Amino acid sequence: MKNIKIGDTVRFLSSKGEGIVRRIDKNVVWVEGEDGFELPTPIKECIVVDKKDTYIPAYKTPQELREKEKEQHKIKAELPISQTIIEEPEREDGDQMSVYLAWLPEDFANFGSGNMEAYLINDTNYTLLYTYGYLNSRGEQRNLSSGEIERETRLLVDTFDLSELVDREHLFLSLIAYKEGKNYLPKPLYNLRSKINKLKFFKRHCFVENDFFDEDALLLPLIEKDVVIAKEEEVVETLLQNSKLVKEEVHVTNEPIIIRKKESMPIASVSNQKFLEIDLHIEKLLPSLQGVSSEDILDYQLEYFRSKMNENIRRKGLEIIFIHGQGDGVLRKAIVTELQKSYSKCRYEDANVEQYGFGATKVEIC
Repeated sequence: MKNIKIGDTVRFLSSKGEGIVRRIDKNVVWVEGEDGFELPTPIKECIVVDKKDTYIPAYKTPQELREKEKEQHKIKAELPISQTIIEEPEREDGDQMSVYLAWLPEDFANFGSGNMEAYLINDTNYTLLYTYGYLNSRGEQRNLSSGEIERETRLLVDTFDLSELVDREHLFLSLIAYKEGKNYLPKPLYNLRSKINKLKFFKRHCFVENDFFDEDALLLPLIEKDVVIAKEEEVVETLLQNSKLVKEEVHVTNEPIIIRKKESMPIASVSNQKFLEIDLHIEKLLPSLQGVSSEDILDYQLEYFRSKMNENIRRKGLEIIFIHGQGDGVLRKAIVTELQKSYSKCRYEDANVEQYGFGATKVEIC
């Protein structure tokens, strides 16, 4: 155990709470809590922690600890003498694949500016071989972590500064599930792709209570009960769309997605509607702007613009009015650039001035 000295932050082992050591008297430390009072505590009941500690073990009462110890002694007594390893029984529902990604700040006191930790969570009875990383703007992979994660385990796979979040916007995860030394039902090879919502990393309310950490976390379900989580009704443009190497269509949402062959995609129904009006004002798209930079706002507005264009790109003759406001013209200029670059077959012009002023652009799908 690390020696305790004055000024250390310590956590209590037999009760909830922590504080700063102000005095040491033989085997007793005086710990100042958040209320400013000093509490005498035996040194053996304290453990030194630092700011990088993100996992706080759940507190158990002395009675719970004694009962757990008795149960462990009972199990050991029933085992053959030669057997030294105790394997926890598998969960009844653990053969259904449930895998998650989770993010936690290294220090919530520096939320929105400090480092972020990424965890892979294996909530199954299977051992997983994994490769985790991101795709750059040219569609090239960069591995961040690979290896093996045991069943019912969470594993730190990445630590990064929030300034690097733009590089990690398009994530990939490959998984192979197996069990060592026993029969098991095989699972498919999973090749997952996900486009994360960068804005959520700056919104405190997006980090919520969960089943895997004692701290609030931003949780992203990848697979739940053998079902790959994917929403196909809200398709956005991917960074691979114009690559000649891509022979499969990638559906990207703020939830995890999978790569699907074009032949297996459902045929979309065609609407007779010939006119759409879409408001791109950020207050119409987001419930809160706390901690969101102007750059993030523009990125989100353009992402929403692309999603609506891709959603309706096959509806020839459809007219879409994008309301962007007049302002300083940054969003309008970005939309025009996007139209020229990625939607060159579509016609565009200023919308009706009498109705929208100079704050809207009309796009005709051709």
